Amino acid sequence: MDVNQQAVEDIIRKHKVDVLLHGHTHRPNVHTVDLGNRKAKRIVLGDWYEHGSVVRWDDNGPRLEVMPR
Repeated sequence: MDVNQQAVEDIIRKHKVDVLLHGHTHRPNVHTVDLGNRKAKRIVLGDWYEHGSVVRWDDNGPRLEVMPR
């Protein structure tokens, strides 16, 4: 199961953020969220059952990395 796209957009708009980071869907990925007048990112962490995942953030922005078990 994944999150509701409209809920994601509503949260990003409400809190005026450019990046939403969450887990619990067990589907690690980086998604572009098109808000019409701007774009944001939704970063999903993995489940840690098969492999772990972390977000590393530097001057180039966030990136999702999958870690071997």
